[in-house]
Amino acid sequence: MSYTDTLGVQSIAQIYDRLSMELYFTHIYTTTGKRASLKTIVLISKIDPESIEIVAKRKSKLDDFTINITRIENNLYRGFLRRKTKKGLVGGFFLLDSSVENKWILFSNDSAYFIDHVLESFFDKLYPFVSRVYFNYSEMKVFLNEIKDNYKGKTEYTKFTIKRIKKQTNLPSSLKKKKGTMILWEHNADEELFIQSKDYLLIVNRLNYNIRDNKTNMLLLRSSLSRKGKCTLEYGVFKDFYNNVILTTVNYGKNRTKFYNLRERIMINEKIELRPFTIQYPNKIDIYSIRGIPSKLINSYSTAIIHNGNPYFVATLSDYDEGSSFGITILGDVVTITPISKGSPEASWKLTEKIQEILGDGNIINVDVE
Repeated sequence: MSYTDTLGVQSIAQIYDRLSMELYFTHIYTTTGKRASLKTIVLISKIDPESIEIVAKRKSKLDDFTINITRIENNLYRGFLRRKTKKGLVGGFFLLDSSVENKWILFSNDSAYFIDHVLESFFDKLYPFVSRVYFNYSEMKVFLNEIKDNYKGKTEYTKFTIKRIKKQTNLPSSLKKKKGTMILWEHNADEELFIQSKDYLLIVNRLNYNIRDNKTNMLLLRSSLSRKGKCTLEYGVFKDFYNNVILTTVNYGKNRTKFYNLRERIMINEKIELRPFTIQYPNKIDIYSIRGIPSKLINSYSTAIIHNGNPYFVATLSDYDEGSSFGITILGDVVTITPISKGSPEASWKLTEKIQEILGDGNIINVDVE
């Protein structure tokens, strides 16, 4: 008798509690054979998952989606989502785990097309009721060191997927046409990234990695991490993956939310208090890259440019969907972001990600204001 006959589970559509979910995913991802990876996405939300259908009906951006949510166990839901796409009507199942306060974990092993163009698109359009968790490259490396320690193993970076934006100045003629998405497979890809950063602004979109046992070199986990908080399980025990990777992602989301929290302008004893933070880069930011910022933010923010020249950029932004407002200055190798009348942690984190998508990955640092 087959495993699926014994358990009574053939797909996510038939999962009926947490135990069946754990057994189902462990069986699939600890056996050999070709199969779609399990994609997990950590989200931030304060609403009840059972209200998703109501919220979706109020947003015109979601008119081409249909969703049904069913609670199958305490804090565990099964959803069916469908969308009219260029390929026709595309639908699929997913699980939603809300067992951690203000955090949702989505699970689906459906097609990559469904994940990218239906599932992720739907929840992105639920902003500001639902928001994403973001990683830049330096944060990915810190995160993966923690994952390695959780497994008590060692890490192998197997692939980097990066976006290269060419710098307009001092770019060798041999590199002028080489831009866009790039995949690095080398074992020394980390060193190659450093070399590339001399001529390009780099955005690391995804990092594939293995975790192996320190003593036996046995493969414990094959996975990947994207900059929008999507982790995949390609090989490994699901319970270990959940405890060591997913819950670590959730804790990372909590810590970064704390970093961005309580930053809007306030008045204390008739004195205005500001709580800015910066994105710092290893080199001076190119003026041509700076001038491209307004056009690349126009779909998400109303923008007022105060100064858009060399060497200083100053602007104010307002988040269309959420209402938070920010002051942005760029000078030399530093971008300073100052939340103004409203600056929620979700909106602050989203803007930080948008800026890095334009200028490349930097180091995010708090500013001490006297």
